[in-house]
Amino acid sequence: MNELLVFKPARDANTLRQPLVPVFDIQPLAGWDEVPGGSLSTLQKTDAYEFIWIQQGTGSLMVDMQNIPLKPYQVYSLSAGQLRKASFSNDVSGFYISLSPELFYLLANETNSAFLSAQCIGIQQVTSVQLDEETIDETGEVLRKIEREYVNNGTHRLEIIKGLFRIFLLYVAGKYVQPEQQELQNKDAQLVKEFMMLLRKQFKQKRLVLDYAKELCVTPNYLNRVVKKVSGFTASHHIQQYIILEAKRRASHSQSSMKEIAYTLGFNDNAHFSKFFKNNTGMNFTSYKRKVSA
Repeated sequence: MNELLVFKPARDANTLRQPLVPVFDIQPLAGWDEVPGGSLSTLQKTDAYEFIWIQQGTGSLMVDMQNIPLKPYQVYSLSAGQLRKASFSNDVSGFYISLSPELFYLLANETNSAFLSAQCIGIQQVTSVQLDEETIDETGEVLRKIEREYVNNGTHRLEIIKGLFRIFLLYVAGKYVQPEQQELQNKDAQLVKEFMMLLRKQFKQKRLVLDYAKELCVTPNYLNRVVKKVSGFTASHHIQQYIILEAKRRASHSQSSMKEIAYTLGFNDNAHFSKFFKNNTGMNFTSYKRKVSA
């Protein structure tokens, strides 16, 4: 599957990394704040799945307007499309890795773990895994091998990196503690995963459970029932909340007006969007934008 991986040429310490790469990127966290426009220190919405592996030091991660403390001996996994920004202590040691959705889904299917399913399904905003000292050492060794392969031009490096990262994921998956309420039957979990993937791609055009049920070849009632069983909320709730989340992201991260955001999200009627936003957030759009801009 070499065509899935596109790598940039080797870069020295004085070369700036691009904030996003098409398929795969890895960089050490040490000295992250010395890189102008670094991919983590700038508030932005990404199209990649991201991992933060911390061996030493602490930090703070803001994801979709929620603050999450970062701790040592932890791996954090973020979904594509989230608005995020991170800061770290001066003594931080670890790695940042980003993967395209295509590569992430490929590895998720190959590893078949609850750890990655949690991100695919979208139950958790950020998935975190506590590692013990032995696993930190093992995963750290794997990531350093990936970093070396990444900047070298060795034969078969694409397959080597893919294989090494799969090993990293298996180590982490082995330490993932699945919340009791998320112990899912494979069939139900797969349906919810497919629904959430469709939702991320089509929420601007489709706002009815019926639309997604048709694509998934199930009835709307069945889809609502399974999604609620797996995630705790109905499919209709997820659709509404994803639209609201995207509206909040745009209100926080752009200078777009309510009319422009409404149109981008598929609302032709400005008043309809305004009512939809207030019903789901408890405040009108103008008040929310003023609050996050303060």
